[in-house]
Amino acid sequence: MTYQMDKQLAFQTAQQAVVQAQDAVAEITPSAPDAGHDTKIAMQEIEEAEVQIQKALTVCTEHQKVQLGQFQDQLDQLKSQIH
Repeated sequence: MTYQMDKQLAFQTAQQAVVQAQDAVAEITPSAPDAGHDTKIAMQEIEEAEVQIQKALTVCTEHQKVQLGQFQDQLDQLKSQIH
């Protein structure tokens, strides 16, 4: 795998992880009996997305770095929604 493909794959993996975190947060229904479980899963997805962002930051382009920063901001907003 070339260095360029590594950069793109790392970025796409981080991007997908953010989408999965957003989906997990959207699944939380505060009044539902399993809200605590859903919240725990959402936090795990957010943490995984943060790990993927950190990995991508080690190989990304400058343009991707800006986008990864935006992804991190989105994750921060998700965390504030569920706390």
